[in-house]
Amino acid sequence: MKLFKEGFDGFTIKILALILMTFDHIAYFMPTTMNVPIWFHWIGRIVAPLFIFMVVEGFYHTSNRKKYIIRLYLWSIIMGLGNSLVQKVVPHPTGMPIINNMFATLFLTTLYLQGIEFIKRFKDEKSSKHMALGLSLIIIPSLLGIVVVSILFVLPPSIVQLVFLLVPTPFLVEGGIAWVALGVILYLCRDKKVALFIAYTLFTLFIYIVNAHGDYSLSNSFLSNYQWIMIGALPFMLLYNDKKGRGMKYLFYLYYPLHVYILYILGILLIK
Repeated sequence: MKLFKEGFDGFTIKILALILMTFDHIAYFMPTTMNVPIWFHWIGRIVAPLFIFMVVEGFYHTSNRKKYIIRLYLWSIIMGLGNSLVQKVVPHPTGMPIINNMFATLFLTTLYLQGIEFIKRFKDEKSSKHMALGLSLIIIPSLLGIVVVSILFVLPPSIVQLVFLLVPTPFLVEGGIAWVALGVILYLCRDKKVALFIAYTLFTLFIYIVNAHGDYSLSNSFLSNYQWIMIGALPFMLLYNDKKGRGMKYLFYLYYPLHVYILYILGILLIK
């Protein structure tokens, strides 16, 4: 009962997400011969929604949104470079790529949220500048995404890789349009518990139906199409108490890429 009264602060939710993320990535990077149980992946389904939720809260509460957005962009570049470097120095014998870079997804999410904020300011202040800025931040990333996808098979691989690194687009970031859209949904439902419950449940149902491809059997729902387990993030969102909790901001920025690289290399060693 005390938990329901006090709720979860931001630090607690982030630590929970870090722990569950580690389980999920253990299952991803360890060789199949280790027979890591599938429930490692199940509990990992709530991680991305929780991190998106906390970035939405961070964007709302930060004293400097420009610095917040730029920081996420810089970390997306850092992790992109790290991914390339680690794979080049320690190539995986099976060719398994490191596809993780949630920083890029979170950066794009905050970019869209800033666009929404500019449009809100236009409604309040009737300033055409704010409307132009808002629409630009919403439209330009999508247009860039179309351009990038169009040139994928035209430019040399090295140039394509550089474009991927410097120009995150909603079509190609981790989680794609769905995760960016979820960030917008969570922002619009902020401080509206009922709206959050309904919107997040419908979003989860949509993801489940789209990925089911007509197969709603229990075996498919738990062995393949188990992204719907992300519904498990909803109680933590509803019980968030709007408090930051402890600091240790850079723990989260550093832990994410470091644990990925450690597990990637460990997985290679275990194969050998």
